[in-house]
Amino acid sequence: MAQKHDERLPVLVAALVQTMSEQLTDDGSRLCGLSAAAAAAVISIDKNPGVAIDALARTLRYSHSGTVRLVQRLVDQGLVLRAREAEDGRVAALTLTKRGASVVTAIHRRRREWLSTLLSDIPPKQLDALQAAISTVLTKLTVGRESADYICRFCDESICTPDRCPVELAV
Repeated sequence: MAQKHDERLPVLVAALVQTMSEQLTDDGSRLCGLSAAAAAAVISIDKNPGVAIDALARTLRYSHSGTVRLVQRLVDQGLVLRAREAEDGRVAALTLTKRGASVVTAIHRRRREWLSTLLSDIPPKQLDALQAAISTVLTKLTVGRESADYICRFCDESICTPDRCPVELAV
């Protein structure tokens, strides 16, 4: 038998997720002058140095041409380097500049600070239950490698390491 809960729960979760998403996106924009897609791109490149534009496009769920334009903006801003691979001059290997790496560090730090403040009044037992519930939902949302990369596109893998990440463990 399904566990009964307050019928408002789905509405409350939707409001929470939407508001948190908007706040985190706004923080990235204010902090670094980047759109959510650009922030996700630099974080993804940081996690996967040498990533090709095709792979980055799949992670971001962007078109190839949209990703090319996004990468060009990041190159123009001095955040990303685009090098041609030796075997196939058509494939660009993307890496961050020193400035790009600093932006990633700043984004992660700001998110941790904001979320820590947001969660600071919740008692430890409730935080444990919340973490377990979130892990269960993330596991259910993970349907393969591409969905895992998309779900974790903003993740700080220095804190949520692949060996402990519910998304990575679900793949």
